[in-house]
Amino acid sequence: MGAQYGTLTALHTVQDADRRGMGLQLLGIDISKAFDSISGRFIQEWMILNGFPSIFFDVVHTLTKKGVA
Repeated sequence: MGAQYGTLTALHTVQDADRRGMGLQLLGIDISKAFDSISGRFIQEWMILNGFPSIFFDVVHTLTKKGVA
């Protein structure tokens, strides 16, 4: 799949949130080759410093350790 899949998914998510009158945050992470250069602990600490809800920690951990989103 090309970049269009991610773009369309994001666009549809934004449109759906707008229709429902819901707030929305999108987080994009390019994880290609990142595992060799950035520790999971660093990512978690950065997320804490930037006010991310704790649910994101589990999602990122699962994604980086198991490759499942």
